Amino acid sequence: GKHGKPLLVISRKTREEVSVKFDIASEDCLWLSQREGEGIQFVDLDAIKGTVYGFLEGNLRAVLLFDGLEYLANICGEKPVIEMLREIADRMRYEDDCLLISFDKSAWEKADSAQITRAAPPIETDLIHSWNQDPESLLDHPIMAPPTEEEMLRLEIYLQENTPESFVVEE
Repeated sequence: GKHGKPLLVISRKTREEVSVKFDIASEDCLWLSQREGEGIQFVDLDAIKGTVYGFLEGNLRAVLLFDGLEYLANICGEKPVIEMLREIADRMRYEDDCLLISFDKSAWEKADSAQITRAAPPIETDLIHSWNQDPESLLDHPIMAPPTEEEMLRLEIYLQENTPESFVVEE
């Protein structure tokens, strides 16, 4: 996020906790909860997909960090949560976005854990630590490359379709 990439964090931690602890803008964070209100992502798979897809529209090489899968699976069921993750992961992979998932492998059946890992392959802890120690090293990552012509065209089409016509005062 600090390198200018669009970032969305959906977490079981409150947006204030994520914002303060990890120095992430609070408007980039949503609290995964059964409560309703500002800054909260309600625990509903269709609502989550809507939030994620809305975030991805118009954002090139966006980054989504999803935390709280165990909580979500406890409410919505393991299989539907895994299906949602696979759907989101497929779209993000196709659009060259970045999906990061934090989850406890031991809380899942082995087959379910393997499916989550296939949707978002693991990143070695040492690599994450090195990124944290030297954030500038991320600038060499492909997600930080300038947009291609195809990406710019896709963004231009999206903006044309979703930008309201300017208000013009008639004389």
